[in-house]
Amino acid sequence: MPTVIGKAVSRLKPLEIDQAKGRSRAVLLEVQDRLDMVPNFMKVMAISPAAAEGYNGLNLAVRSGILP
Repeated sequence: MPTVIGKAVSRLKPLEIDQAKGRSRAVLLEVQDRLDMVPNFMKVMAISPAAAEGYNGLNLAVRSGILP
């Protein structure tokens, strides 16, 4: 990962809710409603609506599951 004076620099710019459109915006708003914030990794995933929806769906499925 590239660094600037010892700090990691992301190659992908996170997508803020006000910049997001369509399915990405819907996922970010859902995450914000659930967590009262949007983690940076979700903002980066929102660059690809399919990735954001897939991760969010998997997360919801795992959270609602019951371990034996």
